[in-house]
Amino acid sequence: MYFFNKTIFVNNLSNIHSVFTKNYIIQKTWIPTSICSEKIAIKHYKDESDPEYMIRIWRTNTIFDYWYNGFTCGNFIASLYYTKNEDSIKITYLALNDSSYRSFDKNSDRINNKDSDAIASTLIDYIKEIGKEENKCKIIIDVHSNLSIYKKDYEKRGFVLTNRRCLDNSYWIETEYILFREP
Repeated sequence: MYFFNKTIFVNNLSNIHSVFTKNYIIQKTWIPTSICSEKIAIKHYKDESDPEYMIRIWRTNTIFDYWYNGFTCGNFIASLYYTKNEDSIKITYLALNDSSYRSFDKNSDRINNKDSDAIASTLIDYIKEIGKEENKCKIIIDVHSNLSIYKKDYEKRGFVLTNRRCLDNSYWIETEYILFREP
């Protein structure tokens, strides 16, 4: 994983994609470009006591890129949580602070649909890349049976509906993206 257990700062939303590519080089300059600036923080980590891996993206003010605001609902851009199983990766949570995310109706700092789509593609492609590197057969994500989020975020990215209902909520359905077929 390219930047595991690190916090990376980028200047704007369009730079987020470059962090999730293999050729991204983590550089720390000792001469900061500004003393205090507004940036976007990206952190990929795993708590030792939890099986989930987490990717969080948020707006923050930084001082020399060494001090920064933590992740909160007020500065949230995106979050993705996933678990690694023997033959698959399960995305347990993917949220973007866009028009479809109801918890942040009063948040004036939403991202637009174009940026939301680009960030969702970047995060899902990153999980696909991890799956390929670790020889996982598929990526799984649960979607609500009304399928609105499925049609918005997953159908166009190659995920297909299955007949499997989620064990903890019968209103949710598993979808999957096949990386390769099991022998």
